[in-house]
Amino acid sequence: MGERTEGGRVREELGPWLDNMSREIERLREVAERARVAAAQGRQSFEELRERRAAETRTASGFPRSAS
Repeated sequence: MGERTEGGRVREELGPWLDNMSREIERLREVAERARVAAAQGRQSFEELRERRAAETRTASGFPRSAS
């Protein structure tokens, strides 16, 4: 009973590696989520700037601003 099988040794060696991989995958998920949030915020800022610029252009050219 004291002697491990080849499968037991493989599982013992793979355990820490799998734990590491699990932590790395979770870390990558967190990084991807932060990138997604940053991209959404950037897109929102861009749209707000574009809308402001369009409103300024309409006002400068004599067109009334939209009611939105």
